[in-house]
Amino acid sequence: RLLGASLPGQLGICFGLNGPLLANSNSCAAGNTSIGQALKMIQYGEADVAIAGSAEAPLAPLTLNSLQRLGVVSQSPPMRPYHPDRDGFIPSESAATLILEEESHAVTRGARIYSRVLGYSCLTEAHDMTTPQSDGAPLRETVIKALKNANVSKEEIDFVSHHASGTQINDKNEGAVMSELFPQAKHHALKAYTGHSLGGASSLEAILTSLAIYKGASHTAISNAFGFGGIDTALIFGAYH
Repeated sequence: RLLGASLPGQLGICFGLNGPLLANSNSCAAGNTSIGQALKMIQYGEADVAIAGSAEAPLAPLTLNSLQRLGVVSQSPPMRPYHPDRDGFIPSESAATLILEEESHAVTRGARIYSRVLGYSCLTEAHDMTTPQSDGAPLRETVIKALKNANVSKEEIDFVSHHASGTQINDKNEGAVMSELFPQAKHHALKAYTGHSLGGASSLEAILTSLAIYKGASHTAISNAFGFGGIDTALIFGAYH
């Protein structure tokens, strides 16, 4: 039960799935990483359907104590991303799963399609384990690469789901970069509603972003997720017509 591959392994056993299997531990970017890798599997013809998601229960005493020692947990709830007095995040728990499917396969079986996953990017800052580079350059490069991978211009983005961890420097960097790149878009800090479930967070936010597209609140969206170790990821979603 401690092995990282136990969860996808159990899914394979329970449902008789024989396709490629991948488990990652990219901290707060784990969900985006799993969705991005599933996208590549489908694009490369390795699978027609992929189960992608992530989960974490960081309220366990050891994990919670470690986060408090890092100084990233808010001492004055509720969680307030981008607030001038923000002092960290409120840990929460979540598990979220998406089904990614090759288009013709989904149409043939009559699947309800919430959005398209258009592109993905993942880069390492190579700067610090917990603090991003102060000029935001790696984050900007990650976003630009995701847009290029999706063949989407920055002007087409109308919905931005920020990582928005509620810490001073992270929000400052992300806010500056995303405001510069997408001045026309609506910007959202979803963790203000859900708290921060670390490894589970970006899968949950990918679902919320897809639902926003499905409900007509967006046509083309980006969802960011950053992880300890300097992991920067971005996913681009679009409407299905």
